[in-house]
Amino acid sequence: MTAFEHPALVYEDLDGFLAGMVPFVAGGLERSEPVFQAVGRDEVVALRSRFGEDVPGLRIVDTGSGTPTPPTVCAPSTSS
Repeated sequence: MTAFEHPALVYEDLDGFLAGMVPFVAGGLERSEPVFQAVGRDEVVALRSRFGEDVPGLRIVDTGSGTPTPPTVCAPSTSS
């Protein structure tokens, strides 16, 4: 990937969210690209149940839990 992309996904329910988001996240991880998701609690639970809790390159943040400022959440991870 040569540029930052910020696509939007419009969905009506959790199944619609997963139908669009799972391939997006999986594709990014397969290409070793960092993937950041700022979503609601139900979506966080659904994504973590699908991908696991500690996946290198994947960061999922609950927007209802006092999400830090964008520069903080978009900074590269220093953990391995």
